[in-house]
Amino acid sequence: MTAKSAVSKDAIGTVVSLPPVGASCSLPTECASGACTGGKCVVSCPSTACADGFSCKAGACEKVVMAGDAAADTLLEPYRKSLPDKFDVKLAVVDQEYKRGGTPQIERVGETQLGDLLADAMLSRCAPLGAKIAMVNGGALKAALPSSYAPVDKTLRRTAVGYAAGPPYDIVLGDVFNMLPFGNAVVVRKIKGSVLWSALENGFAGLPAAVGGFPQIAGFKVVYDASAASGSRVVSVTLDDGTVIAKDDAKEIGLVTNDFINAGGDGYSMLIEPVPSPTLQLLTTVVADYLRASTPLPAPKGGRLVPKV
Repeated sequence: MTAKSAVSKDAIGTVVSLPPVGASCSLPTECASGACTGGKCVVSCPSTACADGFSCKAGACEKVVMAGDAAADTLLEPYRKSLPDKFDVKLAVVDQEYKRGGTPQIERVGETQLGDLLADAMLSRCAPLGAKIAMVNGGALKAALPSSYAPVDKTLRRTAVGYAAGPPYDIVLGDVFNMLPFGNAVVVRKIKGSVLWSALENGFAGLPAAVGGFPQIAGFKVVYDASAASGSRVVSVTLDDGTVIAKDDAKEIGLVTNDFINAGGDGYSMLIEPVPSPTLQLLTTVVADYLRASTPLPAPKGGRLVPKV
């Protein structure tokens, strides 16, 4: 990089007006209207023509930044109308709200049921491919279940006003796309136990601050000490089958994760591969299929990320 620059742009849909009557000036060129009288800019239309792109509104020259394009709206309308046919498809019934966010964002400082659900879905799909554990960054979770997606069918049980009351709640495909908006895909690979420890240390390094790299997991249990020095917070790692993974363990474990942290995102540089493993299905597909197959969905079993007391 040799140089960089930034340009301030007006927000879409804002109204931009030429300087009002009375702005100070010394030369006509200082006024958008080209008229400087008595040291003041005079902007008055229609007697003074507006500049290109501006129209006269109540004596002032205005324009709307990036106004809607009628032809584009017409082109997109049938697709917008067809979205409910796809996104309103009911996938599952859940017995509670799967929360995220807050201050601090709960999925970035500790285990959450939403994180457990995502990790469970990944592991369920990829266990036949050799995955024994799943790990994903809490920052991947961008909406609760049910989400703010608004189905057309108001008889669905949702957390939003205007729908039938819950719990239980009805989950639709639009919720999954709200929850996972980035288009990430799953990756299955093998890692050494020592690399798993290093990855977990990265996930806990920001505590007590909320960070996107905080891990959400399935297939194993971690005891960690948030009061210890960063880089030394993992106390123990145990697979669900009882196998203890030591800090310097050279044995390989099948891992399913998302392509973002597998490529080193959120500080997971220890997961970068010389030749990246291929991406498989989209996370949205994995979660949608898991919800559809698991309904009514019981709450995931917790106790995976255990703070040392």
